[in-house]
Amino acid sequence: MKSVLNTLDILLGHLLAFIMNLFLYLILFIAAVIALFTVPTLIFEGSLSLSELDIAEIGIVVSLFLVSWRFFKRGRQLSISRWQLTRRFVFVSAITMLIVKAIEYYSVFNVVSKSDTVGLNHFNQNSEAFGLFATIMIILAVYAAAPLPKLWNRRQSMGSDTPEAEVSSDDSSQPVLETPLLSKHHVSTKI
Repeated sequence: MKSVLNTLDILLGHLLAFIMNLFLYLILFIAAVIALFTVPTLIFEGSLSLSELDIAEIGIVVSLFLVSWRFFKRGRQLSISRWQLTRRFVFVSAITMLIVKAIEYYSVFNVVSKSDTVGLNHFNQNSEAFGLFATIMIILAVYAAAPLPKLWNRRQSMGSDTPEAEVSSDDSSQPVLETPLLSKHHVSTKI
């Protein structure tokens, strides 16, 4: 009887974990889609004419595209699966948008709490500034979250062709800085 209850407990735990993960992914995906699709809609504001846009607005859209491309390009270079990259991208953009919206609602709450009336002008007062702030924050967050190769590596084998390979084996736990920019010889420096 105890093993049956244990099995049911494990099954129920896995089922609820699956449902919660699915719910979390769905909510974060919706938040990320809203965050990423509001950038062009905030900039184009009803008309799709490029002649009406500022250079800054065009630069923001191009920057968002380039930063997103860099994110996925770096991830593919490091052999990270598309699913992991997509999860990371969605998580970063959704959480950034949720933080920005929390800041925006907190500032609107402060303005409304100081005044006697509540109106739409409180919500529309700084909408362009918050749209620009949200877009810049998403760009910075995606740029910062891009997968990068490791800068610090520990020496794994003593048979490497670096000059530190001739040092005794008791120093093998110190980090080594490798610069892969040189084509023929890899320079590594102990830190």
